Amino acid sequence: MQVRDFKTVAELREAFPSAFLTNGTVDLSRKRGIRTLPRDMTVERHLILVNIFLALKDEDFSG
Repeated sequence: MQVRDFKTVAELREAFPSAFLTNGTVDLSRKRGIRTLPRDMTVERHLILVNIFLALKDEDFSG
């Protein structure tokens, strides 16, 4: 999977439709290919980010 910067929740829904549960919870656990999440991650119920694998570059850690 290509690493992406997600600007909207709609983009996340398109890339990871199974993460959007019918009860309004968004479970991004163990998803790969996410470099950044949208600034506004407001969801109806719960946002779960357990073991999310964010793709970081070396320059992300440089001062």
